Amino acid sequence: MTDLPALREAVAKMTPGPWEYDTETHGVYNAEVGYGIVDAEPKDAAGIVALRNAAPALLDEVERVRAEHEYQLCEAQRWAGRAEQAEAEVAALKAAPCPCCGAMAEDYVEGRCLDVDNDPGVFTSGEPHD
Repeated sequence: MTDLPALREAVAKMTPGPWEYDTETHGVYNAEVGYGIVDAEPKDAAGIVALRNAAPALLDEVERVRAEHEYQLCEAQRWAGRAEQAEAEVAALKAAPCPCCGAMAEDYVEGRCLDVDNDPGVFTSGEPHD
């Protein structure tokens, strides 16, 4: 992974922008301080200018994305923990008998006990009992 603090330190030590490319001298210049790098290849000079001028914003964006990634990772772990807890609660509920008639969850229809006669083990169709 890129060492962002080291990059920030290197950028802070550089002459601030904006930098420009001079097509006549093939140099990269900072007009505010009046000097630059001469005899750069045009393709290299254009890249140096673009990257130097964008460096602070790029570093800010990388730090923002890393922070967002860390937050999303924490959220995913938190939700995974909740899912495990919910699965355990569902398993416990499925394993527990109906408090009113003792029927097991697999005997329920749409999750409701249908023992309208309140007779454990004998199920009839009808409305669920209270």
